[in-house]
Amino acid sequence: MRKTNIFSPIYWKSLSILVEASIYRQHRNSFLGAAWGLVQPFIHIVIISYVFSFFLKQPTEIMVSNLVASLPLWSFITNSFVASTKSLFERSMILKKVFIPKTLLPITDVMVYCYILGYSFIAMYSAYMIFYPEKFSASIFLAPIAAMPLIISVIVVGIILAYLTPYIMDIPQMITVIMNAVYWGLPIVYPYSMVPDDKKWLFEINPIFHLMRPVQYLVIEGKWPDNLIVMKAISVTILLILLMVYTLRKISKNVVYYL
Repeated sequence: MRKTNIFSPIYWKSLSILVEASIYRQHRNSFLGAAWGLVQPFIHIVIISYVFSFFLKQPTEIMVSNLVASLPLWSFITNSFVASTKSLFERSMILKKVFIPKTLLPITDVMVYCYILGYSFIAMYSAYMIFYPEKFSASIFLAPIAAMPLIISVIVVGIILAYLTPYIMDIPQMITVIMNAVYWGLPIVYPYSMVPDDKKWLFEINPIFHLMRPVQYLVIEGKWPDNLIVMKAISVTILLILLMVYTLRKISKNVVYYL
């Protein structure tokens, strides 16, 4: 591939080919194929909604709607981060022999999980509608727009992780530990409405909370989120983009020597 950049049509055509190939490679020789992306969220929803609704004394309907709005997003975030830490290492031989824009690789890995996010969210929301049809709102068709700050942010963080990992080999393990801890600090297995007012500041300082919140609000409340919620998500995305630009300027040139 000749030298190109992210604004080139060749870049995006190459990305499309890589994503398609990655999806095929991931699901070939698999009995369930892409359906495996539904298994973990579905099991979580069935178990957690009923168990936690009992212990937390919350209606099952509230727990299910919260999980449908949150679990596919969380799976997308965690899987994308973990995959991104391996993006350059797993293709190190290719990078040393053939020129290819290195940002293509983590973006490819994230977009594969974005594809899984799409069909898992549709499946989970459809199942939710079967049991609670009165909760349907046409606003749900705006979910891709509400999720855009999250998707862009995950791509950006994926690029940062891909470039940092060759320098700091402990990053994959660190990501796993951090994400396991953050999981319980987000309104995923419990609704945000349960959080006491004096503890909500803990959520306000969590960027992942702000990125997930527009979609959560859209599903749970059945309407487009408030402008403040959307602006907070966009602000986090902008800050992450600036961090990515700074990181790439500092370490991108020599990263291939650490692979």
